[in-house]
Amino acid sequence: MTILELSDVCYTYDPGTPMAHEALSHIDLKIEKGSITGLIGHTGCGKSTLLRMLNGLSKPDSGKILLDGHDIWEDPKKIAAVRFRVGLVMQYPEYQLFDETVASDIAYGPRNMGLSTEEITARVKEAAAFAGLADELLEKSPFELSGGQKRRAAIAGVMAMRPEILVLDEPAAGLDPMGREEIFAGLARYRAESGATVVVVSHSMEDMARYCDRLVVMNDGKILLRGTQSEVFGRADELQSIGLGVPDITKLCALLRAGGMPLPDDIYTVEAATAAIAPLLGGDVHAR
Repeated sequence: MTILELSDVCYTYDPGTPMAHEALSHIDLKIEKGSITGLIGHTGCGKSTLLRMLNGLSKPDSGKILLDGHDIWEDPKKIAAVRFRVGLVMQYPEYQLFDETVASDIAYGPRNMGLSTEEITARVKEAAAFAGLADELLEKSPFELSGGQKRRAAIAGVMAMRPEILVLDEPAAGLDPMGREEIFAGLARYRAESGATVVVVSHSMEDMARYCDRLVVMNDGKILLRGTQSEVFGRADELQSIGLGVPDITKLCALLRAGGMPLPDDIYTVEAATAAIAPLLGGDVHAR
């Protein structure tokens, strides 16, 4: 079932000036309820602009943003209610931390929702757990945390509002592999336990392949490809034509196939590669 839809959405920066730039051109996109949808594309292709449309932070020049079938801009006075339902985590959100303690920072959104103290406390602990923050960190200053911990605290602040749709712009940018894994595993756990819909931008094809149900590839303000992992990564030539690619494990498996190993051509994650290679080696691939 579609929960969020963009219908013929267009957006131009600095219209009517020599600096005019069409960021989004006739975008049609449906986001399915409960899914994790990944947006892929180079910097400047329109991904971040599209994300800001989803919760009303930016308004399209033409076209509609439909939430549960209703135009979110039908009554502009109600756009704040949309932002509680569609939570947006901007790129490098840790720079927006400002309160005295981590717990107080995470509680900022729920406080603005007018919730009781008891409910706010419960949501802070719940969101911190989803984001992978230990309880002992909640009473520390945000500025005492590591970079990865700050990122998780900022994400928890949006999770604490329990949005139906969680939208994230490069949530793992700049983190090491372990930090990326913690962020994306937390998002997957949040989706599984809350039933929320997740829309995420990442430059990591590995993360997109491992965690997303559907992928959308953007180029020059338009949607180039969309579909499942196989439907998108199976069109490697088109991805390469715009300077993108497939996960590294997919490239490795292609080399192994060329060397004679009978592997399927739709391997996009390390887990899938392990499952396919282990029987060919006569047992547990981890033991070799």
